[in-house]
Amino acid sequence: MFVAPLPTLAQVPQFLPETLAQVVSQNNAQGNKKQLNELLKKGRELVDAGDYAGALALYQQAATLDAENARIFSGIGYLEASQQNFPAAVEAYRKAVALDPNNAEFHYALAFSLANAEDYEAAEAAYRRTAQLDPSNLNAYLGIGVVLLKKGDYEAALSMYEYVTTSHPEYWQAYEYIGAALMEQEQFDRAIVAFNEALEIAPNQSRLYVSLGNAFLRKGEISQAIAYFRNAADLDPNNALIHLQIGKLLQAENDLKGAISAYQLAARLDNRNPDIYFQIAQMLQVQGDLDGALDGYQRAVSLNPDLLEAHLEIGKIHFKRDEYVPAIVAYRQVIKLSPDNAEAHYELGLALQARGRMEEAIAAWQEAKKLYQQQDDTEGVEKVQEALNNNR
Repeated sequence: MFVAPLPTLAQVPQFLPETLAQVVSQNNAQGNKKQLNELLKKGRELVDAGDYAGALALYQQAATLDAENARIFSGIGYLEASQQNFPAAVEAYRKAVALDPNNAEFHYALAFSLANAEDYEAAEAAYRRTAQLDPSNLNAYLGIGVVLLKKGDYEAALSMYEYVTTSHPEYWQAYEYIGAALMEQEQFDRAIVAFNEALEIAPNQSRLYVSLGNAFLRKGEISQAIAYFRNAADLDPNNALIHLQIGKLLQAENDLKGAISAYQLAARLDNRNPDIYFQIAQMLQVQGDLDGALDGYQRAVSLNPDLLEAHLEIGKIHFKRDEYVPAIVAYRQVIKLSPDNAEAHYELGLALQARGRMEEAIAAWQEAKKLYQQQDDTEGVEKVQEALNNNR
C-alpha cells in the first residue's frame, strides 16, 4: 500500500557552511584559513552535485583544521543524516550542541537524528530542549508527538498535536499528524475528520488526499479511495507512486484497462521502480500475454534482484512454455533468496521432472513437503505427496 509521504520526523535542517564568512572561530590559526575556505567551498559544490560522500570527507577534513566550530560539525551531521547514517549524525550533532548549547536548530537536528536512530528517550529530550530554546518551532512539538507514538503513548502524542492546533490553528500539519496517529490506532473515521480539517487549511496539499485515500482504503471503501488518489494525482501529476496506487485499486475493482493505463503512466514517470513493472507483468499475465509479462518481470528483477515473487513468476512462465532450463534457473534463484519457500521447491521439482532429472526432482519435493508441514499447509503437503506417489 502506498502511504502518504508524511515527514513524520520532519526534515533535518541543512547547516552547510560555504565559506569562512559562515565559519567564525576564535581558535583557527591564520595559516589555515585559506585551506579551510577552499575545503568548505569545494564541499558545498559536491553537495550541490549530489556527491554527499565526497562532501563529507571534505567537511571532516575541515573539522580537523577547526575543531571548535559548531557549524562545521552540524554540516557533517547533515551529510551523515542525508545518507541515512543516523548514529554518525548523532555524534556530529552532539559535538555541535556541545560547542553551541543554545542553538535551537542544532538541538532540533540532533533530535531528528536520534529519533531516526530509534533512541526515542534521547530524541524526546532533544525535541523538548528545542521547544524551550525556540517555542516558535512547531515541528519540535510534532517531533515530540512522533517519538511519543513510537513509545506507544498515543494519548500523550495526541495531546501534543492538539496543543499545536490550539495555539496555532492554521498549522495544518498538526491535523495531519493527528490523522496519522489515529490511523495507527485504526480509528479511521476520526482520522478522516482530522485529514479533512487539514485539507480545509491546505487544499492544495496532494499528500492529504493520499492520506484520505489510504483511510478509505483501510475502511474497505475502494471507490472513495480511488477518488481521493485521483485528486492527489491532479495536484501532483508527476508522482509515479500515486498512479501506481490508482492502478492497484482499479485492478482490485477489476477495471483492468484502467489499471494498465495507470501502471503504464507510472512507468513513464519512474522507469526505475521495480514494483511498477511487477504490477504491469501481473496484469499482462492475467490477460494471457506471457511475452509481455515475462518482459515485465525481467525488468523488475533487473531493478531489484531480490524480488523473489518476480523470479517465481518468471519460472512459472518458462515452465508453461516448456522452457525447463530457464525455469529451473529461476526457481533456484528464489530458493537462494528464500530457502524456506516451499512453493519454489515444489515448482523446481516439476521442472526437474520435465527434464528427466528424477532424483533431483524427488529431493526438491521432499524438501517442499517438509517446509509445507512446518507451515501447517495441508493443501501444499497433499499436492507434493501426490507428485511423490506418482513418481515412485
